[in-house]
Amino acid sequence: MPFIKLTDNASLEIVSTGSPAHLESGLEFLFRNLKPEFKEVQDKTIGELDAGDFPLALSASIPGSFAVSAATLNVKGGEAASLDLLTREKLQGFLKSLKLENSFAPGLISFAFTTTLEGGPSGTVGDFSFGLTYGQEISVAGYVPAATTDRLIDATQKAISGVTLPHAIDDLRSLPEGHVCRIKGKGSLKFQASVQYSIFTNTLATAPLTAISNTLSVTAQSGPMFQVTVEHTDTHQLTIAALGNNKVRLSVSLAAESGVEESLDVSIGVSANIGTRDALPFLIEHLSPSPEKELQELRASFSPGEETELSDKIKTVFEGAMKGGITATLHDALKQSKERNYLFVYEADLSALDATSTAALAAALKGDFTAITATGPVLAGIREVDSISTLTLTATHTLTIHLLGILNFSDVSSFVKKSKIGLSSDTGDVVLTASDIKFSENSIDPDHLREVLARSSVITTAALSSPQIPDFTFKTVFFLRKANVSSSDLRQFSNVLKSVSSPDGAQAQALLSGPASSVHDVGIYLSLDLDKGRSLSIFKNRTDDDFVMAGQNAMKTILSGDPDSADRLPLFSLDLDFWRTLREDGGTRQNVATLLETKGIVNQASPTDFFSIDWWAQAMGKVADALANGQPLMDAEKSALADSNGGFDVPWALLAARLLAGSPPVASHFTYSSAKTLAAKS
Repeated sequence: MPFIKLTDNASLEIVSTGSPAHLESGLEFLFRNLKPEFKEVQDKTIGELDAGDFPLALSASIPGSFAVSAATLNVKGGEAASLDLLTREKLQGFLKSLKLENSFAPGLISFAFTTTLEGGPSGTVGDFSFGLTYGQEISVAGYVPAATTDRLIDATQKAISGVTLPHAIDDLRSLPEGHVCRIKGKGSLKFQASVQYSIFTNTLATAPLTAISNTLSVTAQSGPMFQVTVEHTDTHQLTIAALGNNKVRLSVSLAAESGVEESLDVSIGVSANIGTRDALPFLIEHLSPSPEKELQELRASFSPGEETELSDKIKTVFEGAMKGGITATLHDALKQSKERNYLFVYEADLSALDATSTAALAAALKGDFTAITATGPVLAGIREVDSISTLTLTATHTLTIHLLGILNFSDVSSFVKKSKIGLSSDTGDVVLTASDIKFSENSIDPDHLREVLARSSVITTAALSSPQIPDFTFKTVFFLRKANVSSSDLRQFSNVLKSVSSPDGAQAQALLSGPASSVHDVGIYLSLDLDKGRSLSIFKNRTDDDFVMAGQNAMKTILSGDPDSADRLPLFSLDLDFWRTLREDGGTRQNVATLLETKGIVNQASPTDFFSIDWWAQAMGKVADALANGQPLMDAEKSALADSNGGFDVPWALLAARLLAGSPPVASHFTYSSAKTLAAKS
């Protein structure tokens, strides 16, 4: 019969009184070299001992191999084991990982040993406990209750006799009340978590304005909860406590040495489970207040092959849009889980399990907690005590779907049928467009998208200001990601963030004040919400000149204090008479450059700056004039479609519109990575 023996190789000998669960080999498992202090205190009661003097270390003198189903535990000579005493603060810290109160036990004494797990895996997870990796060192520990009146030597014998390897559900049934088993090692842990998303549908118009529908109804905002399947490969810990009455509590945590960056694989489920549900209904449900009707009409116009192809594209784009934010959320949650000592805690009533919950619990003992952690029907006999979703749901992500041209359609299904779907690689925004935009593997060129969104913003602002169009909200956005940024770039980012009172302004300023070349990659995202009231305030009593000055002031704000842009600034202080001269007599880039030279303005970017602002000012001015006189907006539309010669890599249009709208709030995101960090990863 296998047994565990503790000895000091002299007069002290403690032998387990029972056969540890699943230790099938008859080899002797012998530890020696107990500290002399143990012999001195072996007859003392637990109440007389100081938990701070523990753990006591010991080592194996005789190697031992123990079969555990298809796996083998190899304890090598000299490998470590320990005895520990948990009372008071140490006990509280231990029970925290199980979300149990001190009433669970007055104290615990534990026996723990390390061993190497060997043997081939069975299926996709190891045949041994908790999905642990073969060929790796693991730790096995057993904890038993220790009353203050118990002698240390008696409690120690109970601890080594109570070693249990949580290999199967019968092992859990064999745990006496108050006993705890813990196993730790490197392996694959699978579970599900929930992440909250707020989806904003950004309704935008394209040409022609006269075709914009005043009957279209689009869902402005909704908040689905996505289920995420996670596989994390590193060092994990499973702790199981027997509560009595055939109930056990299971706690899973990251070991102290575990890194959250190690092999984190995330599969995103759209609308609970993208693997079993068509992605097309998910999209329609977040665009239309009448999704069933719209979906029926859409499916009637598609062949099965066309519908499948569209659904696959939707799935790919949405997964790409959400994966970065969800992965960041999981990283943060895994870090926070170390502070609270667990990822998730569940309680199982072994007498109340049915076939489904039995299978889920059996899988969990092999490291696959996906069935137990999944949202949905409650598993018989299993209840959640706390879940990682408590952490992942603390922050809500926002996903913006830009609907380019949807206002030109009378219903959502017609728009979706005509549109293409793609992803903005710089922002993670989803774009559906019925206009002619080039996609490359479901991705849109960021420069092209900035230009298209800027033009659509002009048209949509005009449309929303029309008395015939019902009130709705849309976003005018700017985004830019730039590698190898210069101090000039950082100055401009800092100026923009400061001007909109962004919380990230101080961060940008700190980077600007830091050492040169310390920042490699910087990204900025700005979003201004406009509704009918704000749109009207942009145009009311305005002329071309007002929009020119707004654009000039926006550029002054962006370039202020930037020595590398000092020779660009004079353009934005030109008087309006000369600006009109540039408009009327310029015509070409070369002519504008020649005229600017007469004012001492020779920066090569200045002609682009002029054309950008003047294009926008003329388009906006024509809208203002048409609205004031009750005229059609076609001329404004034509101006918005005219060639603007670029200039969309600076957020002047957003800042100018904000100034004219009364400076409403702007949502902002600022990210950066240091050159040092990137070098370390390469």
